[in-house]
Amino acid sequence: PIKRKASLDLLQRTVQVAAEWGALYMVIHFGGLHSDGLSRAEVLELADQAAAQLDAWACELHMPVHIEYSAYNPSFATPEDHAALVSRYAHIDVCLDVGHARVGAQMLGLDEWEVVNTLAPYTRSMHLWTMRNRQDVRRYRHTPVHPTLTPAGGWIDIPRVLELVLGYSRACDVVFESNSLYQPD
Repeated sequence: PIKRKASLDLLQRTVQVAAEWGALYMVIHFGGLHSDGLSRAEVLELADQAAAQLDAWACELHMPVHIEYSAYNPSFATPEDHAALVSRYAHIDVCLDVGHARVGAQMLGLDEWEVVNTLAPYTRSMHLWTMRNRQDVRRYRHTPVHPTLTPAGGWIDIPRVLELVLGYSRACDVVFESNSLYQPD
């Protein structure tokens, strides 16, 4: 409870600062890595309570919040969990991190296109990078997208992701994530 309160206090201050600086929206990671022994129902209830508070701050300060999809908390991991949560709030949407979507699909044994299709209607921003598997993430972190890194080579089909998501919202913001670790084999 103390850690959750501190997290909410930090999020509130972050929403305030984003509004003061004139940001168009803010992206947050949501759900944490640990559930402190709570049941799935308890975790989902806490997520809903936190989202309600975030939505109130977002509304008050005119600062939309995008929750970056990740599947790191097993009690709040599925794309359906995220879609159900954001669909209840007017000022909260999804940031679809395509690498996290693939990692989440691999962790949960899901089809990555089901993940993308479930989240696409709620996506207002995207983080684009690519990977083949979790070993790539450990080795390179965020591999920059490039036309030579194709689905035939096992990489994420970035054009297909863009087509699906932009089919719902042409105004979706796209952030290209990269680093200098990737060196082609």
